[in-house]
Amino acid sequence: MLPSKVTHYTRLTLSLLILQVALNVTNATTDETSVDLNILKQADALEPFMTAAQRIAYIKLEAELDSARSDLRSGKYLANTKASSFDPNRDLKPIIDRGKKLILKSEATIHAKQIEMAQHLLNISAKKSRDQAANLAKYDYRLVPSDLNSALINHSHTLLNACWKQGYETLFFHTAFIRNLEETQQISEPIRNLAYDALTKADGSRFSVRIPMNFELNYEKVGEGTEIFSYENSDLFEDEKKALLAIELTVPKGSSTGLLSMHAIDLCTQQIVAHELIKIFDLTEVINSQEKDNQDYFADKVRLRDPSRTIEVLSRLSNPYTFELEANPSMAAVNEQLTHTLINNSKLKIVATDFIIRSYIKNTEEQALWKGFANATISIEAADKEDTYQVSANANKRTLPIGMLTLEH
Repeated sequence: MLPSKVTHYTRLTLSLLILQVALNVTNATTDETSVDLNILKQADALEPFMTAAQRIAYIKLEAELDSARSDLRSGKYLANTKASSFDPNRDLKPIIDRGKKLILKSEATIHAKQIEMAQHLLNISAKKSRDQAANLAKYDYRLVPSDLNSALINHSHTLLNACWKQGYETLFFHTAFIRNLEETQQISEPIRNLAYDALTKADGSRFSVRIPMNFELNYEKVGEGTEIFSYENSDLFEDEKKALLAIELTVPKGSSTGLLSMHAIDLCTQQIVAHELIKIFDLTEVINSQEKDNQDYFADKVRLRDPSRTIEVLSRLSNPYTFELEANPSMAAVNEQLTHTLINNSKLKIVATDFIIRSYIKNTEEQALWKGFANATISIEAADKEDTYQVSANANKRTLPIGMLTLEH
């Protein structure tokens, strides 16, 4: 009597277990409808975007899935057990029942692991999409509108901090410049003094901002490691890392706004090491203009798209190029806007050739003597659509498209 009860209890337990496994399979199937398992085919493509921890977690899921598939094969083998001529009276039902149970359990595990793996890959894919969107948009910015006095005060702090972080001990302020799209000249004395006051106030007790005397472009001694300017008492600053604080206001004819550029130029390499750009809305008062019906010349939003990530490729070369932006008076403002985002959002080496030539070279004879350090150029060409430009890198007689620059008002 007791063996019969035990057998009945065992069968009942087995039936309940099979029912539970079947319910698990049903639940897994239900969950599966909310997760697209097709993403499992993208595992190899998404693997490079995983962190080390994510890769380990995925490998563990793959191992658990392989184990479940192995159990499924074993279950099918047991469920298909046939009577043997060597032991024709052997009771095969427990073996077959165990096989069926293992099949149901392993199928449920397979479904569950596939869902876990799919969800894991979906998370990776979503992060990849977010990162790619961020990479595409990282060169975009919106011009900050300001009156001239506030712009000089606020952005002097940012400019000097950027220089100090890079180890610059002496920051020369010579003068400030104003330009339209045709010529560059020194700015009026009141505006120059306004710029100097803002810089010295931001400098505080560091006393890193200095005015060099008899500051002139050095034509004869230019070479790697040599300063590009000569000035009095240069021996006092011989062992210090130095930069020129270049302040320039771009004022296109007929514009009601101006573009204030505040940048720092390394005195040995000519490289622009910090760059601030601000849209000035009180231009009429600043330059005491009597013109009427002027229009806002400058776009508020600048958008640069580099889908092939050419900028990153160029900056990671074992011997990176040193770029200058092609001088084109009609593109002066656009060049300045492009320079701003490249300096602040990439590691490209960009030199201030155009600014130096316009501001410190007096005639074509001197210009012929001047040799800059650039060995490549970045060019801008107007595209078919208004306010869109094709940006390209040019080096070694080759042109490499970077992307599209769009200006939006």
